Amino acid sequence: MKLSAFKNQLSQLEQIAFKLPDGSLVPSHFHVTEVGKVVKHFIDCGGTDRLETVVNFQLWEANDYDHRLHPEKLVSIIELSQDKLGLPDVEIEVEYQAGTIGKFGIDYNGEHFLLTNKLTDCLAKDSCGIPPEQLKNLKFNFLKPKIHVHQDLVVVNLKYKMMFSTLEQTITDLNIDGITLSRKRILDQLKDYIQSQIDKEQKVNLNFICTHNSRRSHLSQSWAQAIGSFYGINNLQCYSGGTEATALFPEVTEALKDAGFQVEKLSQDENPVYSIRYNETDHPIIGFSKKFNAAFNVQQQFAAIMTCSSADQGCPLILGASARIPITYEDPKIADGTDRQAAAYKERSLQIASELKYVFSEIKL
Repeated sequence: MKLSAFKNQLSQLEQIAFKLPDGSLVPSHFHVTEVGKVVKHFIDCGGTDRLETVVNFQLWEANDYDHRLHPEKLVSIIELSQDKLGLPDVEIEVEYQAGTIGKFGIDYNGEHFLLTNKLTDCLAKDSCGIPPEQLKNLKFNFLKPKIHVHQDLVVVNLKYKMMFSTLEQTITDLNIDGITLSRKRILDQLKDYIQSQIDKEQKVNLNFICTHNSRRSHLSQSWAQAIGSFYGINNLQCYSGGTEATALFPEVTEALKDAGFQVEKLSQDENPVYSIRYNETDHPIIGFSKKFNAAFNVQQQFAAIMTCSSADQGCPLILGASARIPITYEDPKIADGTDRQAAAYKERSLQIASELKYVFSEIKL
């Protein structure tokens, strides 16, 4: 949808609603924090110099649940941007922060603005020298990493998902041989869920849940997203939450940094927000403490992975979950304030990572 069509539709509405590709609605207290122009100057694989321009909207939600953005207010923001930035009448791209920041196209269905998935394509098919009947397979292999096995070493070639080298080495070195058969049977529930979603060509949504969303659930979310990327599972989105919200414990971020993640603290309040990156290209994981059913998280068609027994027992029902899988871990909190604190968090982090490596290494793409 171009900017002029969007403005014309806004002028006919009394309220604004955005619907995500999975059918869920963006919470009604959203803000449009930015309206801007993004220019992409690049050379395609056929050597052609290209210039593309889009109008960019950034959607965001805070905890001000009474906030509502009225159509006339958004029109005024757009018109100010047109005046100051010279916005052209081009296609709109929407950025929306859920588990990570996603980019969407936009359409209208007569009731809601639809955030539509954006797809990549080759702009120089004639220059690639690949027969048209092979282009479908080319796109698939373009995204799928090549995995080479040399004795006990697995080397993953991620051309366009450049994982940080320290983290890639950490994942490569993880030893899954020590996982017991009984533990594997528990982990296989998660493996089977992921495989089923992939076989059905559906998105894999995982929500890792513990009591306070401060330690184990964040470690699990971060490692699942990173290891899934390592094994080329592109349609994966990981979340975390608690039965109550507290704060992400700082030693968790230290354990992740020690493993090779890049972590940046984005706010300084009692429940700070962190950017957690595992490669150069994907949007970062946004880490902060929240309830498992917070608007920030997936609301339907997901697996709820219970990472602590108290949350498993305290949540008899997870609305919207299509699977509930208990994979519990000992809380590293028991070492807080002792000389074993850093070691305990590193140990739990690598245990979770090793078990998730077992899960994702078994997935057939």
